[in-house]
Amino acid sequence: MAKKQRISIPAGSFDPDQEKRMDLWTDQLSKVLKPGRFAHSLSVAETSFRLAGIHGLDTLRAAQAGLLHDCAKHLSLKEMQKIAVENSLTGDAAFLSSAGLLHSLVGAWIAEKQYGMEDAAVLQAIRYHNTGCPGMTRLDMCVCLSDSIEPLRESFPRLEEIRALSLESIERSLLLSLESTANYVLSRGLYLHPQTQKTIQWLKSLPETVNDQ
Repeated sequence: MAKKQRISIPAGSFDPDQEKRMDLWTDQLSKVLKPGRFAHSLSVAETSFRLAGIHGLDTLRAAQAGLLHDCAKHLSLKEMQKIAVENSLTGDAAFLSSAGLLHSLVGAWIAEKQYGMEDAAVLQAIRYHNTGCPGMTRLDMCVCLSDSIEPLRESFPRLEEIRALSLESIERSLLLSLESTANYVLSRGLYLHPQTQKTIQWLKSLPETVNDQ
């Protein structure tokens, strides 16, 4: 029998009840996500945990949000739209027409309703992991950034620079990551949600980044 995949973090990082809870979530995710998406989720959880430790953030929340951030990815756009409309998750037509955007909002709902996540900070990090949001917390930034730089992520312009910078500053590395994404999307004539551009401008105004401009 193949060994079950688990998040690779030091033993004893969390109390036994929390570790058991995350093991149950891991089992659930392994049954619904495609293998590549499941591996990505574990990798984001590990990266979020590591970055949170480096930057003095809550490592448990970071790992939990990283693990659950793509928990809606197994659903079709139609299924996500149904959940979003019935639960008034958004009235934004751009979100409702894109699985790539909508999965973050629906994912936060699923994390709460199906995985039993009650921590508002974790749910918010899941909600904002895709587009970002002006005013997002450092935990939100950590998960959003980890989604982009985890080791299994396909290479994109300046990825290694962003990874190196993530060890120094979450704010500056997330800014560089979102700018790289925005440039890639716009250069190909694709749609960039305004919330991402607003997040970029907000990050540029932060004391942690303003001195680099």
